[in-house]
Amino acid sequence: MAQWTANVSFRLQLSYEGKCMGSSNGSIVDVVFCDPTQKQTFQFLENGRLMFDDTGQCAGVREDGSPATLHLGDCATSARFGFVNGSYLQPLLDVQDTPLCVSPINTTNPHLSKPNPELGNSVGLTHCDKDGSGLNLIEETVFISRRKALLVPPLQNPGRCNYPACGINRRARAVKLLPPGLVSRCGNMPDCVTVVTKTARRPHLVLRLARSIREVKGYDLPIVAYDDGVGPHSEEIMGEIAKFPNLRYVIGDEEDLGIA
Repeated sequence: MAQWTANVSFRLQLSYEGKCMGSSNGSIVDVVFCDPTQKQTFQFLENGRLMFDDTGQCAGVREDGSPATLHLGDCATSARFGFVNGSYLQPLLDVQDTPLCVSPINTTNPHLSKPNPELGNSVGLTHCDKDGSGLNLIEETVFISRRKALLVPPLQNPGRCNYPACGINRRARAVKLLPPGLVSRCGNMPDCVTVVTKTARRPHLVLRLARSIREVKGYDLPIVAYDDGVGPHSEEIMGEIAKFPNLRYVIGDEEDLGIA
């Protein structure tokens, strides 16, 4: 995860969900798909202003409603922000007793963040939450290099696979049954069953899987999860994964292959 650097273009990626912050209409800050074909980057200016590269405008706080939402406007009168603890974007000179963070807004309770936002959800100031408010700063050059597979034009023949993972994802061969003499009943489930799954920038869903198994079965099963996403994820989410010693979470070091 990149550190705050002035005058460098970054993607603001939600660490829990994997979507990005951007502006779908050029006037407000909202939740968008992290699209390498779209200009969705921000710059932290030396004076603490947060500038949206596509319009050259800066993020300001609109406080005429509850909660305060972020809109784009004149940089001279915009808000100032700081990146706190490597994960949270907070307004400077926040005099409230409870610090506020830039987060997707929870429509049910506007003062809380929304860990699983939908595209188009507004971004504003909410109570800080490790899931809903955590951000990854990804330098644009790094983001594009890891998403270059998505920039490849699709093949003209629609009947052919046009994902980079073509040739990797193949139908498995039919399972052959063992002879009865080689079959024995499993006495300890974790010794006999391993859960294998794949995802793309959704570590929270893998955590949900691990927690569900623990709650239902009363013990952990070995889990191997392959993340075909950008990585790395925030320290908070990786710390939660570390609480499951039988969970092996593998983050791909190549561009998105389309495996997930």
